Amino acid sequence: PSGGSVLYGDGAIGGTINIVTKQPKNKKNYGSLNSEIGSYGLKKQQAIYGTKINDKLSLELDYLKKEKDGYRDYAKDDLESFGLRSRYKLSEGEFGFKYNYSNTEFRAPGSLTKEEVDGDRTQSDSSKKRLDGKTEKNDFIGDYVYNIDSDLEFKLLGTYTHERYSSNRSNYKTEIKYLKPQLKYSYLDDSYVVIGGDISKGHTTDFAYGKGKAEKDSLGGFLINSYTIDKFRFTQGYRRQNIEYNGLKDDENKNKVKYNKKFKEDAVELTGSYLYSDSGSTYVSYTKGFRAPNTDEIRAWDGEYKSQRTETYEIGIKDYIGNTYVSTSVFYIETENEIFYGKNDLTEEKSNRNLDGMSKRKGIEFSLEHYFDKLTISESLTYMETEFKDGKDIPGVPNVKGVLNLNYKFNDKLTLNNSWEYYGKAFDSSDEENIREKVDSYLISGISMSYDFKDGLIVSAGVNNLFNEKYYDYVGYSNNKRSYYPAAERNYYLGVKYSF
Repeated sequence: PSGGSVLYGDGAIGGTINIVTKQPKNKKNYGSLNSEIGSYGLKKQQAIYGTKINDKLSLELDYLKKEKDGYRDYAKDDLESFGLRSRYKLSEGEFGFKYNYSNTEFRAPGSLTKEEVDGDRTQSDSSKKRLDGKTEKNDFIGDYVYNIDSDLEFKLLGTYTHERYSSNRSNYKTEIKYLKPQLKYSYLDDSYVVIGGDISKGHTTDFAYGKGKAEKDSLGGFLINSYTIDKFRFTQGYRRQNIEYNGLKDDENKNKVKYNKKFKEDAVELTGSYLYSDSGSTYVSYTKGFRAPNTDEIRAWDGEYKSQRTETYEIGIKDYIGNTYVSTSVFYIETENEIFYGKNDLTEEKSNRNLDGMSKRKGIEFSLEHYFDKLTISESLTYMETEFKDGKDIPGVPNVKGVLNLNYKFNDKLTLNNSWEYYGKAFDSSDEENIREKVDSYLISGISMSYDFKDGLIVSAGVNNLFNEKYYDYVGYSNNKRSYYPAAERNYYLGVKYSF
């Protein structure tokens, strides 16, 4: 939750999610077939097949195709993807390789005025400011792990991404190369030190016009120490990262000129936790992270770009009390030069830029999960106050967000799930001066049911936005009027999945 800037570097300031897929056990061949239909022309098919070629080598393939007309006129969201994954076990480690290809075709119907929303919220933008385009992406990922001895481990991660974006508004392609070696030494029980580095090269070219380009080169090194004594654990981490930009951009006369910009950034992590019982722990942490603009963001940037720097202070506690798991934290976040996407000060066009001064966020978050035999109830509530620009609220960010989920197992085959999400009032995303009335809060609910035949077949069905709440994905301001992007009303889906 506190971010991972020391280990992951540029960008990992809000938190990190680590997904580890399970390896199949005692199966030479395995896989699944999944089909789903739903409202707005939803059709989705997915097939996964995996095999253990021998005791060392495994291979997995997956294919996904999704077609969907949007809730509003003209909207479209189609996706086709293919993936390949393999893993080879070595005597003292393993090697993995992943490849994924995706092709997304989309149409966005644009914004509506309040009068248009009241007349027909499903219509598209009458001013023809609609978006039509596609994104084609190739990802290659390789990882290598070598256990030098029982206490020393070497890891190497390498990735290559190539993305091509084209639409009726802009066209560009982006390439990113990344390499990360690291060593982990375990010197005591539950204590270790990690030392490593990473290098990345990013390149974005505006191929619609042939001359605009942005290059981003980054070189970083980091050190993390985690020390455990009795019931206490202390973690310290430091990263230094050098970032350099080169490219071409327009000057005041629309002539292409070369530019060069360099940043030197630091990241810090200091965390202490105390395991006061078998189930309970409390912690306090300080993290300092950063985010430098991506090359595709620089294409549409207002003014000089700067690196965003964030400091986070957090205190929390986690424990089981009776049949309830409790997690709560209090946090305070300061962000300097926050990267923000919004309306240009001089024109109606939106662009990326750095917010002036310091942004502040402070709040408290509760999470509870109750277990009652067949019923599981989970809740989370976040209250956050924001501040920037002489005490103004950060636009587009509600003070309150709450989630409630109820899961009931009638038996080992039939399961019912009901979810609720509440979002409080917030200033529209263009209202940096807080001069307009806040956008209304909203509450949405969904219900779903699944039946597991216990022979590999699972049938599921559900209703999203159960009570047909009229709310918006985004609210901004342009041409002296509020601009609305209506969210979907009540919609349905039905799915069938067979696993073997």
